[in-house]
Amino acid sequence: MKKFSIIFCFSFISILAFPQWKWQNPLPQGNGLHAVFFNDCQTGYAVGDFGTILKTSDGGLTWTIYSGGPDYWLNSVCFTDANTGYAAGSGPEGNVIIKTSDAGTKWDTIYNGTGGSLNSICFPDINTGYAVGDPGIIVKTTNAGASWTTLSCGTATTLSSVFFTDDNTGYAVGYNGNNGTGLIIKTIDGGTTWDTLSSGTANPLNSVFFTDANTGYVAGGDQYTGGIILKTIDAGITWTKTELTYALNSVYFPDSNTGFAVGFELTDSFNGIVLKTTDGGTTWNFQAKLDYNPLNSVFFNDAMTGYVAGENIAKTSDGGATWSGKYRGTGAYKSIYFPTHTTGYAVDDEGGIIKTYDGGNTWVSDSSGTRNRFTSVFFTDSITGYVVGDGGTILKTSHRRTDFIEEYKPSATNFTICPNPANTKITIIPAKGSLEEMQVIICTIKGEQVMNKQFRDQHQPEFDVSTLAKGIYLVKIQSKDGVEVKKLVID
Repeated sequence: MKKFSIIFCFSFISILAFPQWKWQNPLPQGNGLHAVFFNDCQTGYAVGDFGTILKTSDGGLTWTIYSGGPDYWLNSVCFTDANTGYAAGSGPEGNVIIKTSDAGTKWDTIYNGTGGSLNSICFPDINTGYAVGDPGIIVKTTNAGASWTTLSCGTATTLSSVFFTDDNTGYAVGYNGNNGTGLIIKTIDGGTTWDTLSSGTANPLNSVFFTDANTGYVAGGDQYTGGIILKTIDAGITWTKTELTYALNSVYFPDSNTGFAVGFELTDSFNGIVLKTTDGGTTWNFQAKLDYNPLNSVFFNDAMTGYVAGENIAKTSDGGATWSGKYRGTGAYKSIYFPTHTTGYAVDDEGGIIKTYDGGNTWVSDSSGTRNRFTSVFFTDSITGYVVGDGGTILKTSHRRTDFIEEYKPSATNFTICPNPANTKITIIPAKGSLEEMQVIICTIKGEQVMNKQFRDQHQPEFDVSTLAKGIYLVKIQSKDGVEVKKLVID
């Protein structure tokens, strides 16, 4: 069963008609969403603020609203089978976990803790689950959530990255603000107990990656402390340290010997940098400086072909020796994903989507129709993809649909629809009085146009809507002053 999880955050609403991408959300709701989980290509769940739980059974075409509790803020969701799922977050008294046994229809609170918030929940099997959060919280169940045990990890700080080499052995890294040191903790009993390992550094630690049970790497640093890469060959007992003049955000190994680390220079320019090892991390060599701000994401198809994304996107075909196609958009790219070796997508923090069909040699804009900040892109197969971001945004493409709807709230409205709700006719009232020319288009929430009419020199044009079925429609009003989209309810 194919499963994936995407983390994101939101607060804005946006609606219009463009090709390729189909607006999925915040219709039918606008609360902030923080995580999404799909059991398969058709069935998925999203959770967020005010206990919001959304479910789709048609690959994101429509979403049904459920509630986990109005006082809950849900940060993570995970399902162990088609019917059994868990969500974690915080409530009025502290951290909380809820559970469903009927595919999301009903949710029951199964855990209430004190203080902090749970940020992530994961079940490696149907009975054993872990949830982690702030400050240094780890809880575990071995009976499908019937009871939970608080695990002592020996820290009260936020953990930034976790990696398990098997069911019992795992590592987490972060920063211990109490003593000003980089933090590494390890469990060998499935998280029941955690031991603090000596990191030997004051640098914040941002990323951990193991290539086998004994060999692992930790990357970190910031603009104040510099950068560092740690390596262990004895499962964390000892760590060798490589200090760098670069701060590192992420480390990735396509194979046991070849690894890449990305981050930024410790200069006023904060140029993005790429480091590479070909000897299993014994030595790290400066590979490239990309003349733009810090790199946020790295993706490699194999040891030779990879991509980095920040304010620009660059590609290597020779294992990082050279980088080409430094495509720059209007915002900073937050996520990059290649469903095939030649087809890739990247999303930015200004609602931009770009795509390539030739392995990143050229990129073209793929209109999203929204200004919302995007945080992640993911494809379930070679043609079906999702983009998530602020305002509860979920976009979908399947390459079989050509409509896209975006709903947005302008800072100042130029038109008013009266009455609304309506059942026979509506009147369009311009804020500036009569307009020389106006076009009014009415669409269903799926983007299907049902009416289109032109008006000239009319003070308050009327529109007959008596033939429309009951439901929610989108009214696009276009004039010389611009385009505005309103929601219309026919009752």
